[in-house]
Amino acid sequence: RINNTHLALALIDIDRFKQVNDTLGHAYGDACLKEVGAILNSDLRRDRDFVARLGGEEFAVILPDTSAEQARQLCEMLREAVTRARVPAADGREGMPLSISLGIAVWDPASGAACDGDLLQQIADDCLYAAKGQGRNRVVCRPIPATRSTPLRR
Repeated sequence: RINNTHLALALIDIDRFKQVNDTLGHAYGDACLKEVGAILNSDLRRDRDFVARLGGEEFAVILPDTSAEQARQLCEMLREAVTRARVPAADGREGMPLSISLGIAVWDPASGAACDGDLLQQIADDCLYAAKGQGRNRVVCRPIPATRSTPLRR
């Protein structure tokens, strides 16, 4: 808000992570978490972007000065990178394929919308659930509306 530039928040969830843990064990699941975290960190090339693990299999990415289209393109790139990754199992076999679902909320200073962190997080969460509801392994993006409206329902 101080810089009067776009702000995007992406919430990310590893799809069907319980199945990963149940099939190949928690040590393998931990390796998958580390791999996804490394992909998110390495594929975000801008110093101003920030990646955090929220807990479990959930991550957040804060993307300052990033429009909705830029955020969508960046998150598609991250989604594709995770899809290509293969974490080897402890016995050397190829691991399970991974995918992520991403929900993005974007504040546009020109929209007249208030820069509301709680609403930004709620919209990103609603978009994440929409991505999962549409079949997982996808990106859903929505701006903060200029007038406060009812968020998407799960």
